[in-house]
Amino acid sequence: MNVDCGSPLRIMHLQHGRRTLGQKGNIVEVVSSSGTWTRMEFMHVQRREYRLGRYELVLVVSLLLYGVIFGNLLWCLAFGLLVYAVAVMGVLPFALWKKTPSLREPRTLTVDDNGITIVAASFSRVDEWTAISGSKERSEYFVLRKKNGGRSIIILKRFFNGPNDDDLLRTLLKANAKLSTSQ
Repeated sequence: MNVDCGSPLRIMHLQHGRRTLGQKGNIVEVVSSSGTWTRMEFMHVQRREYRLGRYELVLVVSLLLYGVIFGNLLWCLAFGLLVYAVAVMGVLPFALWKKTPSLREPRTLTVDDNGITIVAASFSRVDEWTAISGSKERSEYFVLRKKNGGRSIIILKRFFNGPNDDDLLRTLLKANAKLSTSQ
């Protein structure tokens, strides 16, 4: 999840939620937010934004084939739903929270015309807009989906530093990441 980008941050001066001078001397929009995840927030977002991966797809196809071949389709579907509910909704988010200490670190997230920069004590990460396939707004956070199927970037609204930062982020996402709104 956390990738050390190995390059210095691109923005030299920040004014939260304001226009500022970029690297090339042009005026760019900048949104900065900072905060720390709580365990309950993390688990709620993980449950809501979970996407099936290859292994889960193999499990589903295997259960369906077993059910069709041996005539126990209903039991296989019930078992599959039970495994999904227990593993994905309960065990996986908790296990990820426990094994990834960097999730509990305070982090600063900066969004500008170049992309998204995330900085915490143990890592820093830069994602350009070309790596983002789309975004959506939820009532409590924004989700930025990665093109390569990597982990989505979640921006909690409570992390915003200024009163108009969510509007400014919305503008940047509409311009760069195909923002869609869904509650």
